[in-house]
Amino acid sequence: MRRNAGAIVAIAAAVVFFAAVAALGTWLGRVADRAAAPPEAPMAVAEAALPPALVDVLPYRPGVALDTVGPFRLTDHERTVVTDAALRGHYSLVFFGYTHCRQICAFTLENLHLTLEELGTAADAIQVYFITVDPGRDTRAVLEEYVRGLHPNVRALTGTDEQIEAALAAFGAERLVGNFGAPGYQVERDYVVAHTGVVFFLGRDGRYKTHFREALPAHEMAPIIRANW
Repeated sequence: MRRNAGAIVAIAAAVVFFAAVAALGTWLGRVADRAAAPPEAPMAVAEAALPPALVDVLPYRPGVALDTVGPFRLTDHERTVVTDAALRGHYSLVFFGYTHCRQICAFTLENLHLTLEELGTAADAIQVYFITVDPGRDTRAVLEEYVRGLHPNVRALTGTDEQIEAALAAFGAERLVGNFGAPGYQVERDYVVAHTGVVFFLGRDGRYKTHFREALPAHEMAPIIRANW
């Protein structure tokens, strides 16, 4: 009996040992699975909760056939009048935006500055026009400060509300002003201007050649410009 009891004890110990090994293996497997799994995006909830007013960019849906640019009359940050006729004689990159933009405007303007730098001496033949869609807040003085330090061929344009509407129509661009129901925004002060975000590229004849999507990097934009002289 003692011999049988010893065997039973030995068998029980072996069962416990192998069960422990199996449990340990299962636990290690779960740890490995968690380590291999892609991490959860911590910003997913925050991004989903962004108020609609922070979505500033409208898709480009041209309202005109842009083989030519329509008439407009604006004033740049140095008080020089700029019309559609002034677009002739050089290449132009035209971007609509505003200084209170929460998304792409500052980045795009900086990227246009970098594009001119990447083009080197060829940039002498190009003018960049940043046309505000928010003339109520973007005065000449505000725009002058906004473009300070950028390439000298960057010009910021403003005008009356009617003149801005004419410029938008000239390029088939759009804007939508409001607070879009976002809580905490004051319509009179904190309104948002959703706007067409592409960059228009015009030839020396002032005619539309193509447009670039918003935030296209300078190292991609510059070769396209060179290829379309």
